[in-house]
Amino acid sequence: MIPSPSPPLLHPEVRDYLIARNYIDVELVQLTPRRRDPEAKIATARLFNEMLGDPQAAYPAVQVAGTSGKGSVCLALSQILLAAGQRTGLHVSPYLQVATEKSWVDDRYISGSEFRTACEVVRPVAEHFRHMEDCPTSVHGMASLALSYEAFRQRRIDWCVMETGVGGRFDLVQGLHRRLAVITDIGLDHVKSLGGTRPEIAWHKAGIMAGCEVALAVYDPETWPVFVAESQRTGCRLERVVPEARSAFHESADGALLVIELPRLKTVEVPWPFPADGFQRRNAVVAASAADLLVAQGVPITAEAIREGLLSRQMPGRLERMQQGPEVLLDGAHNAQKMAALMRSLPPFGGRRHLVLGATGERHFSEVIGALEERPWSVTVTRPLLYGKTVANIPEMVSQVTRLGIPVSAKSAPVRAIRAVLERAGPADQILVTGSLYLVGQMRNLWYPWEEVLKQQTSWPIERCSTLASPSTL
Repeated sequence: MIPSPSPPLLHPEVRDYLIARNYIDVELVQLTPRRRDPEAKIATARLFNEMLGDPQAAYPAVQVAGTSGKGSVCLALSQILLAAGQRTGLHVSPYLQVATEKSWVDDRYISGSEFRTACEVVRPVAEHFRHMEDCPTSVHGMASLALSYEAFRQRRIDWCVMETGVGGRFDLVQGLHRRLAVITDIGLDHVKSLGGTRPEIAWHKAGIMAGCEVALAVYDPETWPVFVAESQRTGCRLERVVPEARSAFHESADGALLVIELPRLKTVEVPWPFPADGFQRRNAVVAASAADLLVAQGVPITAEAIREGLLSRQMPGRLERMQQGPEVLLDGAHNAQKMAALMRSLPPFGGRRHLVLGATGERHFSEVIGALEERPWSVTVTRPLLYGKTVANIPEMVSQVTRLGIPVSAKSAPVRAIRAVLERAGPADQILVTGSLYLVGQMRNLWYPWEEVLKQQTSWPIERCSTLASPSTL
């Protein structure tokens, strides 16, 4: 939980934000669905939106689903649309530090006052469902989405890029004026609700193709037949993308170039500062391919807009460097697929690697640590501070790391964990904080205070804390 400052010290934007956040993320998050019924869940989400006047249908939308990469693809595509002169709303979830991070307009989060204004519009409808005895879905989830929908409607955006929450077919994102569906890599995650095999999970993701003119999906022989069957059932035209086949690396006098070959815009060359086989390459190619499909729908996107969009922003908390000497990296990899991709994408360094790990109670922690391709020098496990969610058991995490023969310690508080690691790390060492986006968000406050993120409407505010290389600064 974010601590509330004493009332006399509240900045107006912070005050408005905390009033609305207390309702959305405290009062409503305590509620649980009264019954489990996927079809009724979708009908209820549609009714919720309808009672608000269907703000989610006020603008054309691209919806993105998938196990890995969907948030980064959403951000890249929104930046491409912005570079093409389109006023763009972006919804991603979860947030790291403040709830306004879910709702971008162009290159900034909505303000604390906009957040409160949208919340006041949504609140009467949320109260209606809050008191429904047999509500089959999360009132908190519906209200959180509706807040973004309403903020976007008030800002009169040209395009919306929407990240799917869980799955797709029975996700709460419903009723969009969807012009394009994008499905990224499929892996094992949320198996309790989506199924224990990749084709089962792909079936849920493929649900976003319904009612859509065209869809783009990453090709994999195990899951591709699921997407083909859904496209035939719904009449949605399906285009496949193989990131490795659509891209290559060339060396130039100015450094490495990622060269992306697209069916319509042809060749796009992007100066590339990331590893050649990292997850950034896959996400970039998927986003560029999605933009290429929007060109076919008349959106004035150019190769230059794609180049600019791919280089303009990275998602906070995704392989994000916070300081050097020692190097501290934050990444929210929370399943085996994401962890394996992270290991392939880590920058080189000259010392020892230390991991700070946390996880929610829903995750298979053994699979996550099993995806570590190189044995770290040490592991410190800790507990992300969550409200309304369970976290992984620390003794069990210690036991599982011990089985791998890796030196492990435990600290219950995230700040104590990073302090302990900094005390033993050398200036050439690398510290990787990972396993949970919630943990990453809490650690990020040490470098970028959440109040500044909120007030400046960006995850990279001008005012930031100094280096944390000295543990005495924590």
